[in-house]
Amino acid sequence: IKNEMNKENRSHYVDTLMMVYDQRIKYYPRDKGDQRGRQGVDLLRYKRLDDIKFVKEAYGYLQESLKLEKNEASGAVVATFFTSAITLYQHGELDEKKLIQDYILSNDILVHQIKKFPNNSTPSDIKTRQDMNMQNLKLSCDMLVEQFTILYEKENREIYDLQAITSVMSAMACTDQPLYYKAARELHELKPSAESAANIASLAYDKAEYDVAVKYFKQSIQLETDDETKALYYLGLAKSQYKQDLMPQARD
Repeated sequence: IKNEMNKENRSHYVDTLMMVYDQRIKYYPRDKGDQRGRQGVDLLRYKRLDDIKFVKEAYGYLQESLKLEKNEASGAVVATFFTSAITLYQHGELDEKKLIQDYILSNDILVHQIKKFPNNSTPSDIKTRQDMNMQNLKLSCDMLVEQFTILYEKENREIYDLQAITSVMSAMACTDQPLYYKAARELHELKPSAESAANIASLAYDKAEYDVAVKYFKQSIQLETDDETKALYYLGLAKSQYKQDLMPQARD
């Protein structure tokens, strides 16, 4: 198909390929999830640029595949499902809420596979690309909070869930939201760094939680190795202590 230059012939070949998938599903229904995924991937491979209706059709196949395959879905299907969701969103064919839900669905599958196959970098690579794609979109803080609250409150949430919440909300300039603050603090406890500690300290300072700010600025100073950056953290610490009327400590 890919070598066919005649558009009409190419379209005919793709239609025939879609019929082949439908026939496979008819006679081998146990393989429906896998076949629907392959069908969606192939339809997008050959007709993504022809018309948005083909993206919608492929998205339907891929969505059905994920519902059937769940955590066993192939990386290609998960990745293609979410890129098709983004395309539909950008063309006004998918609303913001559904896009975020699709991101969470993909994230859940990839997190499962990252844990199950620690020596396979593919799920992690796909998740990294999906996170970057989300961060490049324009999404409302209200809708992110609504949907990410579900992700945050799920049982057995993972560090990857917290990373997804904080990275996307940060990119959307939603760091003033209480959900971001809670997720960032929890993520820092699981994976501490000078940068995350300073970030939490700054958020706490803006909330006039100066005791919290002092705590995290001290942590950022302990974890930071660069002297110039550490000096900025000392300044933040001094400002926080000044707000607490701890003048001797602030001067020190």
